Amino acid sequence: MFLFPFFISIFYFHSNNYGQKIRIISINVRYDSKNDIEHAWDFRKDNIVSFLKKHDPDFIGLQEAQIHQLEFLLNKLEKYDYIGVSREDG
Repeated sequence: MFLFPFFISIFYFHSNNYGQKIRIISINVRYDSKNDIEHAWDFRKDNIVSFLKKHDPDFIGLQEAQIHQLEFLLNKLEKYDYIGVSREDG
């Protein structure tokens, strides 16, 4: 079993009126720290992309994302766009 070194919350909403499901994933990508050797962003980023592609959420909430992490994820997850600011902006 592989344990991801990040926090994930998955929410599924279902509307009885129209039978529509909305998948929302909230994920703490953990900021990219130069001191974080074992759990460095370079070791985590591809696992995060694979996880998100597998679950194919309608919405993704990111916590602790730095701008370069957001840009990487946007590049790999082409159907998504973003609203908000990076960790340094707000």
